[in-house]
Amino acid sequence: MPTDFVKLSFHFSSSYLKICGIKMFLIRGNINHRHGNIGSLAQRISRYIFYSSLFEG
Repeated sequence: MPTDFVKLSFHFSSSYLKICGIKMFLIRGNINHRHGNIGSLAQRISRYIFYSSLFEG
């Protein structure tokens, strides 16, 4: 497996996760008081995005 492909696929997946994280962040306030589990999931995703952005580039 070429490393360029791995980097590229990681970049695309992290970009996709960032987009999902932004969407989750925007609707998190609505969801939190209805479903606590989804709210904590959104927090986990945003934390993962933060850590993955540290390792990018």
